[in-house]
Amino acid sequence: MSVWRVLAPAALVAAGTVAGCVGTDRPVLPTAYSFTDPAALSAAALLPARPKAERGDAVTGSYAVEFRARTGPDIIGHSYLVFGRLGAAGDIVDPVHTGLYPDDVTGFAFAVGGARATTESVPLDAEIAPTVVYRRALTARQYERLAAAVERARGEPPAWSWANYNCNTYLADLAREIGLETPAGSTWTAPTLFVAQLKALNG
Repeated sequence: MSVWRVLAPAALVAAGTVAGCVGTDRPVLPTAYSFTDPAALSAAALLPARPKAERGDAVTGSYAVEFRARTGPDIIGHSYLVFGRLGAAGDIVDPVHTGLYPDDVTGFAFAVGGARATTESVPLDAEIAPTVVYRRALTARQYERLAAAVERARGEPPAWSWANYNCNTYLADLAREIGLETPAGSTWTAPTLFVAQLKALNG
């Protein structure tokens, strides 16, 4: 059994339990990673419209984002998002998938200072159904900001590390790009708890 499967889970789950309780990070522009240049918009202009309650109520041609988290063999799971234009059935057409994940699984064991990472989807995201999904509508402006942020992140992926910047941190930055509040201590929170808290904060 590899060292990262032995040592990391207990420490991270404990940290996630402690960190995932109280506080929020208010929307701030630019984000911590500065994916996009600050736009000449007020904070109010970025606040999202409330999503429809059911997929069947979705308006064809409008936009939506889903923040997702799953469990899995990669220690405590993974958080990622999917966004795009809505089809007639309320599904996301030609979805864009993004999340932050080590390029190599050894990153889980040794990425204290930072490991090379990818912002593309990984096979486990397709193989394992998400445990928690937070879906909400996007305005056209929010969609543009999110798409630009993801494009920039793919051009210069941030280094992945347990302590400084991981999948939750990446999603929190993207969430702030569209004006959402994010849970304090996101980096040290279990992915499923992070997405659940993000939903609780923003409705």
